[in-house]
Amino acid sequence: MENAITTNSKEPLHDKVNHRVDEMTSSVGQSARSAAERVRDADLTERTAGGLEQVGGYLEGADYDQLVEDVTAVVKRHPVPAILAGVGLGYLIGRLTS
Repeated sequence: MENAITTNSKEPLHDKVNHRVDEMTSSVGQSARSAAERVRDADLTERTAGGLEQVGGYLEGADYDQLVEDVTAVVKRHPVPAILAGVGLGYLIGRLTS
């Protein structure tokens, strides 16, 4: 049985080699992109977990007056995102309680 590169056909050997290299580099490229996505997902998960941990620690240590002050300051600095977050939170609460 002959190798695909050395078979006799009208396609020149150079073109066969180029085609084979293209196939291999495409496969390696797809594998690399897939691995990058898995790494990104893991990093995002780790960062999200770290952020939630920080929020949990803050909420455990803060008293009511401090929470009200901090929330007021954030809403004053970023009113539109605060409104959107409130709407999203209201939607989630509505979905969970219905």
